[in-house]
Amino acid sequence: MRRAGSTLAVMRTIAYGVLAALALTVPACTSKANRQELQPLPGVTTLAPVTTVPGATTVPGVAIGTTIPGATVPATAAPATTIAPVTAPPATTVPPATAPPGPGWPFGDFRDVPQLDSESVQGSGCGAAVSLGETIPDGWWLGIVIDSTATTYQYDLVCAYHGAEAASLITECQASPAAATCLDYFDQDFWPMNRNSRTRTVPLSADLEVGSNGELCAVGTETRAGGITGGLNWLHIVGGKAVYLRQGCG
Repeated sequence: MRRAGSTLAVMRTIAYGVLAALALTVPACTSKANRQELQPLPGVTTLAPVTTVPGATTVPGVAIGTTIPGATVPATAAPATTIAPVTAPPATTVPPATAPPGPGWPFGDFRDVPQLDSESVQGSGCGAAVSLGETIPDGWWLGIVIDSTATTYQYDLVCAYHGAEAASLITECQASPAAATCLDYFDQDFWPMNRNSRTRTVPLSADLEVGSNGELCAVGTETRAGGITGGLNWLHIVGGKAVYLRQGCG
């Protein structure tokens, strides 16, 4: 009986040892199983693993793609800009003064008509240097309407001198009995002179236009040498007919 009891005691001791070993083993296995079954917390982003290049040093604050000091960056030359050559505008040629065609008054003031031909007077001439014959050519002519009908004017030409020629005539006037009134109406810029009393017939256009600017002005004793005294007009003749009559010198 004592041997049997001893044997039973030995078996119990072995059983207790096995149970103790199992007791130590079970917590370790249970801990490993729990670690494998853990899930990420809600809202937490799992970052990808960072691979470290062997020998590479991470510099704090330096972004990826930053140029490494000492590295040579090939320079790219900016495309050259071609400057267009500056071209000077063509010179403007001022056309010579000519009598404009058709009716109308293009000159501004009554005294502003320029010299339009070779004779040294304003307008197209007056026949003082060269005889015009019986017909007055096309152009702008200063004169006096002596008489008129429904179809014609009787026209007495007056010479409108200016510049040096006007100055010499003014000197003559100032040495004459009319000296006191020489410069009352005209001056060196416009000095009308009626040298004779000859008249010429000028046919009238059916579309004759008559314009007026202020009071009429007349050739008086200061600017009359044998010619007729009367109101001055500019007469525009086109195609042999009077198309415009300008009255009044303002």
